[in-house]
Parts: sequence; structure tokens; C-alpha cells
Amino acid sequence: MENSFLPQYSSIPKEILEKSKLLFLNYPNNPTGAGANDEFFKETVAFAKENNLVVSHDFAYSDISFSGKSPSFLQAPGAKEVGIEIYTLSKTFNMAGFRIAFAVGNKEVISLLKGYIRASVGGTFGSVQDAATYALLYSEKERGQLRKLYKEIRDLVLSLLEEHNIDVIKSEGTFFIWIKLPKTIDDITFVEEFLAKEQVALIPGSTFGEFGKGYIRLSLVSDLKTIQLGIEKLIAFLEKKRVI
Repeated sequence: MENSFLPQYSSIPKEILEKSKLLFLNYPNNPTGAGANDEFFKETVAFAKENNLVVSHDFAYSDISFSGKSPSFLQAPGAKEVGIEIYTLSKTFNMAGFRIAFAVGNKEVISLLKGYIRASVGGTFGSVQDAATYALLYSEKERGQLRKLYKEIRDLVLSLLEEHNIDVIKSEGTFFIWIKLPKTIDDITFVEEFLAKEQVALIPGSTFGEFGKGYIRLSLVSDLKTIQLGIEKLIAFLEKKRVI
């Protein structure tokens, strides 16, 4: 697993492409933390046109980027011809659970999406819409503070782990960090033991499929002091197992 990992469209079998109608992307990516770039989105537009695909880009972590401002899919020339971009307020404004988001892009796809929303959920409670409006119009300073905070936490975590020669992936965005365990350690067993003995919860990489096996994922969604304590416990736990 590489932090710069991006889909290789040439590896998609022809028979899959012939049946496909929608290409769904998410960058910065959950669960990997990988980031996309302008060239990848240009390639995506060309690929979508060539294969008659609609592109839907989930831009949920747009504000939580550690390598500069994350590019929008819609910045790519021709993007509006093939797809849309969806933005939720859940991450940037800590509004998870309010279920409010918006989509922009291709007007035909937006029209179909509006029809689906009307038929499935109806609409969003008015006060939540008012809160979203205020957040988008008047919270630029707080958005900057949030980015700074997550970067400080991420940099602290990377520093502590690398100091002890623990193999960690430098996330380009989101609030997740992936750590590679030694080959002799099963990620599911490790997470269960760590939770039972140290009361710290992690996610085994195997949860996300075969390519996550041998990794653990930790979340940066807590205060700096709590995160530091958890990382120190993780380091000590690994040292006790004599795997560092």
C-alpha cells in the first residue's frame, strides 16, 4: 500500500467496463488517506468520455489536506461534461449526523440526483440548512484552524512513530493514519489484544479487504494530548512484543 496510490484505469477488464455506468471516486481518500492530483483528474475525464461513464467524486475531505489545497475534480477541463462532485459538511464543520451535503456539476446528472433525493428522503430540516449556510459563509477562519490542527496532530503522530522506526504511511489527507505491522503480526489479533490490555481502539486493515492485511489504521479525531498518550501506549505495546 502506497500513500500515492491511485487507480490504474488500464487494469480494469474490458468486460467490466462494458457493463459499467458510474465511476465513483473519493479524494482525499477514506480509508487510505491517499490524495489525487490534477493529472489524475484529467485522465479520469478522458477515461469517462471514452467509456461513456458518469463520474461522481466524493469531496468530503477537501479541507483536510496536508500537502496544500486538494484539487477539485471539477477543475479538470471537461469535468462538467462527464460528472459531478459531492461535498458534505460532516467533516469540515463537524456536522456528522446532520446529513447535509450538496452536489455540483453536470446538470443532467444533478437533475437525476434531485429526483432521487425527493423520492428517497424528501429534504433536510430547515434549521440544519440555516446552520450549513452560516458555516459556508462565515467560517473561513475556523476552516483554516481545523486544517492546522489536523496537520499538527498528524505530524506529531508521524514524528513519534518514525522516531521508533515504525513503518507508517504519510497520509496526504483525511484524519486517518495507516501503520504497517511486522509480517509475523496478525492485524486483527493485534488490535484485539491492544484494546483488551491498553483500552485503545484501532481498526485492523483487514477490515478494508486483502490489501489492508498486515496494517492498522488509527484516527486523529481527538485532542492532541489524548492522541499522544495513545501513540505512546502503542509504541510501548509493540516494544513489549519485541517487534521494533
